[in-house]
Amino acid sequence: MKGAWTVRQTTPADEDRLSRLIKQSERVVLRFQADDLASYLTQEPFLLAEEAGRLRGFLAFFMRWFPRAIVAAAGLADDWAISPWLDRLLPRCVAHLRDHGARSLSYFGAAVWLTGPLQERGFQLVSHVVAYEKTGWTMPGMGSQAVRVRPVKPTDFSALVALDALVFHPLWRNSTEALNRWKETLPYFVVVMMGEEPVGYCYCSVEREHGHLIRMAVHPAWQGRGIGTRLLAEAMHFFRQAGARLITLNTQEENEQAQRLYRQFGFRLMGREAVALWMGL
Repeated sequence: MKGAWTVRQTTPADEDRLSRLIKQSERVVLRFQADDLASYLTQEPFLLAEEAGRLRGFLAFFMRWFPRAIVAAAGLADDWAISPWLDRLLPRCVAHLRDHGARSLSYFGAAVWLTGPLQERGFQLVSHVVAYEKTGWTMPGMGSQAVRVRPVKPTDFSALVALDALVFHPLWRNSTEALNRWKETLPYFVVVMMGEEPVGYCYCSVEREHGHLIRMAVHPAWQGRGIGTRLLAEAMHFFRQAGARLITLNTQEENEQAQRLYRQFGFRLMGREAVALWMGL
């Protein structure tokens, strides 16, 4: 790389140059709409690299699922090498995340140009993520009727955090802050109760006629008793009432038990969606 280079936090004044790079470069990943760029420039850790005044690349992270941080955006000019870009921006971003209490950093995506270099710098491959979709409302049954399904309450969060620790790799675990965010922003978030104990939960989103099952989990001690079937059946009822026509979900490729349940409900495997990479901080 020739010429003097600098790394700095973005400002609103950088929007036009970043927009041009996003439109022109082949090596760009975004977890938000390009039209929403301006709103992210000062809200999240968002660094850019310049060489002799020319914008060469950028790297940004979400911290909204604290203490987990997620790669929100990455891009570099077509004539700039990947290694100098990552070696300058990634350590600065990691230091910022650690200083602000983040405990892990994750990447979800299918950008081959990025996944390899991230793994070379300490990211671990946790899973391949597969996508399923469903139309129609056929179901194999309603599952266990011995449990009660109700809207989530803040008093449930500690039990759900403990449940996540038993079920999921750290990459997928929710914190209390993340659960509260889901509760406040999503139209559907329920827990399944065995007596007074939460033994599973599910939350979903709906946009126009598209419903997405974001998360469904059952405590290991209660799996195999029809609770997952009950949660999924209740979610299908919600989607139908909300006017959804297409239902989608993502799950880990190795989660064969969950995939069998989804297929019983008529979901079709659409293929690999992304890889999931994780690094502890």
